[in-house]
Amino acid sequence: YGVREVLVPQDSNFVCGNDIALLILSQNVSSSVTTPIIPRLDEPVRRFEQYTAVGYGHIGNNSGSGTRRFIDNRVIQCGGNSSCPSWAATPKEMVSYDSNTCQGDSGGAALDSQGRLLATLSRGGPDPNNPNNTCYSSVHVTVASWSEWIRNHALRAAQLGQYQPPSWVGNSTLLDND
Repeated sequence: YGVREVLVPQDSNFVCGNDIALLILSQNVSSSVTTPIIPRLDEPVRRFEQYTAVGYGHIGNNSGSGTRRFIDNRVIQCGGNSSCPSWAATPKEMVSYDSNTCQGDSGGAALDSQGRLLATLSRGGPDPNNPNNTCYSSVHVTVASWSEWIRNHALRAAQLGQYQPPSWVGNSTLLDND
């Protein structure tokens, strides 16, 4: 399946808080090929909520990259209705510590307890108490903070592909400014 368009937010030149992209494929994907993950667009992340991180990065010693991993029971420290310190994340992001996500996991999913897409991994950093632990913190861009943008482009993709939009798109109206 080829990519017809890559969509990125147009409201800022900054990566922080805007590190999200959508792809419109050049042809439709049959539901018999894959089961899409539903985005959690109407419910912000909650402090101390647990999630599962999904990625293909290394395991902390620069080995093991390219293998899909699920890291369960990660905990959101701030984000959503619980604001993060400005040095840690923007209002459109969530942060967790001791997350074990590493280089190569960027763009990977954070799934809530129901398997819905909660966020995507943007960046991380080392443990301030142990610089050898380079896979300590995770900053994810939350999909709820981009809900209207996601819905509008999902609607547009459905129109281009001439298929019924998924139910989570709702009554979205296509915006002309993005």
